[in-house]
Amino acid sequence: MNYFVYKLYKLFPDKLRKTIKKALPKGLPRKIWYGLLSSKKSKYFRFDYQKAYGKDNAYETYLDIQKSAFERKIDNQWETEENIIMLSNYLNSWFSKEKIIGICHGTRTGSEQRWFNEHLYKGSYVFGTDIGSDLEEYEDTIYFDMNEDNLDWKNKFNFIYSNSWDHSFNPVPMLANWYSHLKQGGIMILNHAATHSSENYESVSETDPVAISSDELINILQEINLETFSLDGFSRNNDESLKPWIYVCGKKR
Repeated sequence: MNYFVYKLYKLFPDKLRKTIKKALPKGLPRKIWYGLLSSKKSKYFRFDYQKAYGKDNAYETYLDIQKSAFERKIDNQWETEENIIMLSNYLNSWFSKEKIIGICHGTRTGSEQRWFNEHLYKGSYVFGTDIGSDLEEYEDTIYFDMNEDNLDWKNKFNFIYSNSWDHSFNPVPMLANWYSHLKQGGIMILNHAATHSSENYESVSETDPVAISSDELINILQEINLETFSLDGFSRNNDESLKPWIYVCGKKR
């Protein structure tokens, strides 16, 4: 039933959708829409592509939407160098002059890995992944679907960083894969701003299909056997709507 409701909604012209949203209380249209299409089994919101597009087309549609978003947002930069410097200082201290090997998932044009490579100890190496086009144009970036596993990466990385975890098709198995890619003592670092919270329906979309409170994100990391902690970050452009801007982290035991 939800699938057919959604298909009917998608038939509405954009102008009509905007008119309906203006006529209703702020956030209500999205709450109704996502209430129909979210996962009912989880403690957080997850846009269910199978309900929206049917089981056979779900993952292919998801990938198409993410690739389209890559092109559309190519000039957008979420993370800041100020925060990467803070994270680099923490990693340098934790790994005590060890050459640090890291991976950044969903980095688009590669700013995050470039900043890490500039501010981590000499000899360290960090690369990024994405599923966009022309990735050879961006330094230290490879094509890889972050939802997938890679057996060659088992127990390989000192840290894994992402501010794109909310773009996942299903976050729990994805984060479990990332856990397996960490060395013992390795650290997973997930950016979490106010807009990632499940209460913020204004920022949730098919492009950003996952919304989780920081507390629930911590619970997920604990369930996959990470020792959790948080680091305070600096919100982009000191934007009040993004606060609190933190990094939910987990150390592999």
